[in-house]
Amino acid sequence: MASETLVTAVRGQHDQAVDAWPELPWPAWRSTALTLRLFSQVLGKLRLVLSPPEPNWGHVPLYVTASGLTTGPLRHGTRVLEVALDLVGHRLRAHESNGTTIGFPLTDRSVAAFYADVMAALACLGIRVEMNPMPQEIPDPIPFPEDTGHHDYDPLWVRRFHRVLLSVDGVFDRFRAGYRGPHSRVGLFWGGFDLSYTRFSGRPATPKPGAGLLERGSTDTEHWMCGFWPGDDGSPAPAFFSYAHPAPPGMDQMPVRPEGAGWNDELGEFVLPYDLVRHEPSPSDAVLAFMDSVFQAVGTAARWPETAR
Repeated sequence: MASETLVTAVRGQHDQAVDAWPELPWPAWRSTALTLRLFSQVLGKLRLVLSPPEPNWGHVPLYVTASGLTTGPLRHGTRVLEVALDLVGHRLRAHESNGTTIGFPLTDRSVAAFYADVMAALACLGIRVEMNPMPQEIPDPIPFPEDTGHHDYDPLWVRRFHRVLLSVDGVFDRFRAGYRGPHSRVGLFWGGFDLSYTRFSGRPATPKPGAGLLERGSTDTEHWMCGFWPGDDGSPAPAFFSYAHPAPPGMDQMPVRPEGAGWNDELGEFVLPYDLVRHEPSPSDAVLAFMDSVFQAVGTAARWPETAR
């Protein structure tokens, strides 16, 4: 009887969870989003240090799980470590292959405190790493150990964001599944804080003149990318995006689906507003139509090899 009561209680909690495509207005959760983005960068830099380099920064992303975001397995000598942001239980969890688990709450914690506690947790596991403590792709960055200003963490908005990631990750995985050409996994790039997926033609490309290290590493091959970003101060509306590098002639004039999607001159990419998607009869089908229409248009215009289409 007690176990039946427990199962009923857990199911009741799940029934009260947010819907699969919840509202995510940037101004309402901005301070939480900035904190969470910086938390993710600490884990991302840990993955960067402990992972063998891959082309196009394939060793950098975090991955979506049923409970949050994870580094996946990281090798440290003969040991294996995994560090995750539990966005349902709102804790950091570090698992070591000998069975040891260390964690702490994500709430009421500044970025400086989070960084210090991550390093302390690793030290308790006997793992010592050195990482660049400066955030990436953020205006006026503050080194992690000095950032006491970013500390807001609203579990409600974090839970909503995670629910969006779960939905988007599922659609991207569906789109990715049948592709036979070279392509990436679906992952969260913590610099830009976007969940994205990339396909490659197999041909080299030339980075833009003056490109920095990050851009050179991501634009030296011909590719097509789609992704989702939750918004930022410059583009506050959450949206799906898609682009190709190098851009084929006439890319900005290509027709795409569904209605409401289109080329954004300022961003230099196709955009599909998230708020439009979430009100579609089938949000998943709308996102799939967007990705497929842009990819087919790019592949045709750029004459991608059939083996990469």
